[in-house]
Amino acid sequence: MYIILFNLLIVAASTTTCFALPKKRAFDGCLEASFAPTPDTCAKFEFQDQPRGICVELGRGSTAFADIDGFPDVGSVDSKVTHVASMVTNVFEYGTKAFSYAECANIGDMRGFTCGYIGFTTGTNDASQVVKTYTEEKPGNELAGFLSRLNDLDALDTCDLGERASTSGLEQFCDAWRREACLDNHFAKVQADWAYEHYVVPSARIAASVGVHSPLGQLVFYDAIIQHGYQFTEPHINVLRLLELTGPRQQDESEQQYLTRFLTTRRQMQCCYPDGVWPASATRTIDLQSLVDQFDALQNLDRPLVLNRFGQTVDPNEPAVPNSNSCSGVVA
Repeated sequence: MYIILFNLLIVAASTTTCFALPKKRAFDGCLEASFAPTPDTCAKFEFQDQPRGICVELGRGSTAFADIDGFPDVGSVDSKVTHVASMVTNVFEYGTKAFSYAECANIGDMRGFTCGYIGFTTGTNDASQVVKTYTEEKPGNELAGFLSRLNDLDALDTCDLGERASTSGLEQFCDAWRREACLDNHFAKVQADWAYEHYVVPSARIAASVGVHSPLGQLVFYDAIIQHGYQFTEPHINVLRLLELTGPRQQDESEQQYLTRFLTTRRQMQCCYPDGVWPASATRTIDLQSLVDQFDALQNLDRPLVLNRFGQTVDPNEPAVPNSNSCSGVVA
């Protein structure tokens, strides 16, 4: 869900989609030898030989989240973790600590419109779920009229990337999203609550499965689940694949050491992914690694977090505020 797009190198093969290695570009986060997208580094991700995802027909209005029932139950996640992790990820996604509840745009990542608090997308079934929840609580809102089209997209074969990326029939969707977010604070609450239930808690459960329990570790896993997702339909890029490739935490391995291995795998995956969006996003992993390098000082998220690559500092004590720039020109 990153906002810079170059060439998408997708090679069609019958009814599936296969990948070539990304062209060599000076992506800032991929210049070091261990992260350069060479065949040796990228082979383990199998982007060249495998389809993007599993072809599945989903029901209208359904989600494609993987079953994580077997992962540890963590109950609730500390509000400080949710607050700080959300701000950090918002910097990575939107370049600001102010939450972009009203943002909506097609960023060219084959996921349709990317919108709101964490970048819900119309092509991966979560934007429709947010709209559905909001409509249940506020019938007749401006987004309700798009549910039929969103449900049609949800029901598409998951390998039908072109159709899932389509915004046809959603021409006024972003205008409606902005208006609801700017004129009704309840829509922001729906977005945040939905993200907490479907991303914050699952990311903490996945982190706990490898013995990662610190607030900083939970932040690292939250950012990973936001970008990579845990949809079973994208098994080569989702956070569960990162977990598998990183391997289990070793008996004598500290949490800091494990997080470094996890972020190394993630950055290599970003650099090897065959488009211009994911390699450009490797800078976020550099900033996360910088935080992990200061694990003893930052593990409890009670000090400011400096995100050097993005020129931002996240203070755990600063309040959450909406990004008012997204509402410029929106009137009741």
